[in-house]
Amino acid sequence: MIKNVLLFIASSVIAVLLSEGVLRLVVNPADVLFMTLEPDAELGHRIAPGSAGHDAWGLRNAEVPDRVEIVAIGDSLTYGVSAVSGESWPAHLAGITGQSVYNAGLGAYGPLHYRTMFDKTVEAMAPGTVVVALYLGNDLIDAYSAAHGNPIWAGYAVGPLIPAAERVANVQIETPGELVAWLRSWLARNSVLYRLITQSPLFDGFRVATAAESTDTLVVEQHGTTAALSVSGGLDWIDPERLEITQGVAVTRRVLREIRAEAEARGIRLHVALLPVREDVFFEVVPEAFPAEAVGAAETRRASLETLARQLVTTLEAEGIAYTDAREAMVAALRERPVYPPADGHPNGEGYRAIAEAIAAGLAAQPD
Repeated sequence: MIKNVLLFIASSVIAVLLSEGVLRLVVNPADVLFMTLEPDAELGHRIAPGSAGHDAWGLRNAEVPDRVEIVAIGDSLTYGVSAVSGESWPAHLAGITGQSVYNAGLGAYGPLHYRTMFDKTVEAMAPGTVVVALYLGNDLIDAYSAAHGNPIWAGYAVGPLIPAAERVANVQIETPGELVAWLRSWLARNSVLYRLITQSPLFDGFRVATAAESTDTLVVEQHGTTAALSVSGGLDWIDPERLEITQGVAVTRRVLREIRAEAEARGIRLHVALLPVREDVFFEVVPEAFPAEAVGAAETRRASLETLARQLVTTLEAEGIAYTDAREAMVAALRERPVYPPADGHPNGEGYRAIAEAIAAGLAAQPD
């Protein structure tokens, strides 16, 4: 009996290892695994250089090229979270324009990271065009946090650091305290098989149901799929009345002016893309799905985003920086098809395609 049990366990382990090995031959690990971040002297953090699917800079490209036609700079929405590498908006932009595009996006980056990444990429690759994507959902709070949290950018800080008890926390790190949580985290970073199973459509219902356990979650039906939306999550990160956000706007404006001046000096065409917030896109498309108790938060989100967009657009227009607001494109796309996963704020491949199409149209209309 014991011998049979041991034989079964050994056979199972061998089968799992073989499956993992085969999957790694046909699936890009970077498209499914959680990547482990490491400290970086310039940018605060990065993916380890040369990690599967990442180049020598730890970014989501096959290699660091000597020259490239377009550099795309941004955060996780530029990296392409929730989509395979070939379906990020920079990858779609390459397909639409027929030009080479380098993806310089990474999660938890913000405007000051974009400033550093601009200098790094244009010096190394001499692009003709740089697209900087600003995500209104958290880039402004990220600008504030980076200015006060990284000595390299201390000169960008506007005003004093707000006491911890009064400021918004934009990053929450939890250390798994149980074996199961630790094991799930380890598997998510190391097992392609585990990620393919848990990220399959079969688990979408589970993810939505788990999210729906929160009293701050609204479940919406659209195009035959279910989406779990946050009712009030992230409102503090975009509140134009909060000091962190007003400081973040000031930092971002300075960054845009500096990038514009540097781009002009180098003869580089600069384009800025404003990327929308998922909940706001849904509220525009299916407002009837929002119950009365959720409408107030949705309207507050819309008003805050409009205020922040106006503030940034004022700077863009004053500096003569061409820009694309991708919100309209995402709204139009969501009216036709699912452009977000069921339980993730990042777009899916179709959503990234809509963003890329909007940016491509903006670039086509922009003089060289």
